[in-house]
Formats: sequence, structure tokens, C-alpha cells
Amino acid sequence: MIRYAPWICFFAIIIGTAVPSFAGFIGGDLVILSTATNTDTDTAASAITLYDYPYNSLTGTFGTTPTAHSISGLTLPGANDHDGLLHLSTNDNVLTFGGYQAAVGTASVITSGSAHEVGVVDSNWNVTTVPVSNYTGVSLRSVVSTDGKHFWTGGDQGTDGGQYYIDASGATTTQTLITGNDARGNRIVGTQLWSFSSSTSGTNYGNSLPTSAAPQISTMNSPYVKSDVIFLDLNNDGTDETAYSTDGKNLLGKWYFDGTNWNLVGTWTGTKTSINNINSLEAFVYQGNVELLAATQLGQLFQFTDTNGINSSFGGASFATTTPTPYLTIGGTASFRGMAILSVPEPATVTLLAAAIPFFLGCRRWRVR
Repeated sequence: MIRYAPWICFFAIIIGTAVPSFAGFIGGDLVILSTATNTDTDTAASAITLYDYPYNSLTGTFGTTPTAHSISGLTLPGANDHDGLLHLSTNDNVLTFGGYQAAVGTASVITSGSAHEVGVVDSNWNVTTVPVSNYTGVSLRSVVSTDGKHFWTGGDQGTDGGQYYIDASGATTTQTLITGNDARGNRIVGTQLWSFSSSTSGTNYGNSLPTSAAPQISTMNSPYVKSDVIFLDLNNDGTDETAYSTDGKNLLGKWYFDGTNWNLVGTWTGTKTSINNINSLEAFVYQGNVELLAATQLGQLFQFTDTNGINSSFGGASFATTTPTPYLTIGGTASFRGMAILSVPEPATVTLLAAAIPFFLGCRRWRVR
């Protein structure tokens, strides 16, 4: 008889229950949107793939062998126009991005007249699309959503470019202009819509997700914020007070919100031959440090560890050099465009323990004969 069998069973149940898994999305994984080509002069339509990199919570790292999910029916230009950003909806149910309904190889896909569409990927990696009637001849770069039915788009300015609210919850899809200003990227932060561009830097729209025309409020003005920004609530008070930004090239900025203003508290400049064309940012906290991820046009993912906390500049060995080493590369001619970390469910410990007790009692009968 093995006396430890009940305890082994008990802890196996706890561990198995405390690490939720799903048929598709797995909490903590990193999903990167990639195009098949990465040449800045290649404006033809390129195939899209979503790569799912598994997260190891024991080491705070991602596996280097991803699961690939091909996206059919939508393409993106191989040339980087700050497009292809990927976002997880605020209810954690779907991933969203903007693309073109064009065959691979379609020349000058942005100006080809091909239809723009929002791609919606559910937790089983099924893709549906929502047609977008705007952005004629210009880029649809970023799409954020609350639930996979209500969207806020950001793209190049033009006769019908800028930023729109799209309601696809009913029988008829409606599209409403918010502002005609350019947006390289956008995000939902709490109850606010943010956008980022080379002309207006970081802006928000007050305490709201606008569904009609709304003025922008300039909030972050710096060469270090032109393309993408990731926000964090490091003191866990319900309000994001720390942000990391990029200019879309080789600059990173760190910000602190003092309750009234966003203040630039740290900057980092990478050597362009080492890190360039940063398309998107993501971040997570591991052992008290911020792990900042930067994806580039050349299919490189960089991971920086910021050992400094709130309201202080960058800290740690990652920022001591201007020539960082990629954490991983996709290889070949593929490009990394947008990325999103799948949210980690947080089950109640008491509920888990209560659920495990009957199984534990049953395990007491285990014997080795």
C-alpha cells in the first residue's frame, strides 16, 4: 500500500482545476498575427497566420514552437503600414483585426479597391468577418472591440478614413464616423477609447467609448508615442497608471499617470540595425517585474524585463544595451504585425478546494496491490 496516494490525488486535482484550459484559447498564451512577407516594398496582398505561443507560468516565458492557425479569406500587404494590429476583446472572447478581402498576390492591395473587413476570431479559431465600407484606398490598421459585435476602428486619414464605430449586433451593420484624424493604432483602456498617430501622438476621448463624432483630447505628446501603447495597473487599484509606448521604429517610452496627467518618465533608443519597425507592444507582470514584448516587421519578438516600478525610468539589463537579442524569430520572410496575450482566468481558491474534497475522499480508497 502507498500511503501518499491520497495526497497525490488531492494535489493533482487542485493543480488540474487551477490551470484552466479550453478547446481553443488558453489563458496566458501569446498570439501573434504574421504575414507571409516582410519586405517594405511589397505592397501586394500577403497571407495571414495567427501563431499561438504557449505560456509557461513557472518561468514567465513563452514556448518557441507555436501552433499555427491560417486565416482564410483575408489578407494584408507585405509592406508595413502599421496595420495588422491584433486585439483581444474586453470580454476576452474574441480576437479582432482589420484586413482585405483580396486574393494573395493582389497588387497594391490597399489601393486596389478590395473590400476592407474586420476579422473576428473566436476561441475555437473560427473566423468570421464584418464588412467595412470606409477607408477607400487607405489602410484599416487597428480594430478593438468589447464583445465581437461592437467595434472601434483606426486607420489612415482620407476622404472616408480616420476612426469609426461599427455596430454589428443587429440585422444591419451601422458605421459612424468618430473623427477623420489618422490613427496608427487604438486601444480600449477601461472605459476610454485611445488612439495613437504620428500627428496627434497619444489621445483619448474622455471617459467614454464614443458611438458618434467625438473630439480628441491630446494626452501623450512625444516622439516616443506614435504607433502603439500598452497600459498596466501595477498597483492594482483599478486604474492604469503605467504605460509603455513605441514610435513604430526603434524607440520605447515609459509613462506614469499622476491622477491628472500622463508623464514621460523613461526613454530607450535601440540601434536600428538591431531592432527596427516595432509594430506592436504587449506586457505582463512576472515576479514583480514588467515583461515588455515588442514585435517587429522582420518577424522578431523582443522581450524586455523592466525591474523598476511605478513612476520611474526603465531598469534592468534588458535596457542597458541598445542592441538587444530577439527572444524568438519566426524565420523566413514572415513578418510580425500585431499580438495579444490571452487573459488568464482566476478561479476562486475556496471553490476549487470545496470541489476537490469529494474526489480526495474517493482517492483514499486507492491501493497498489
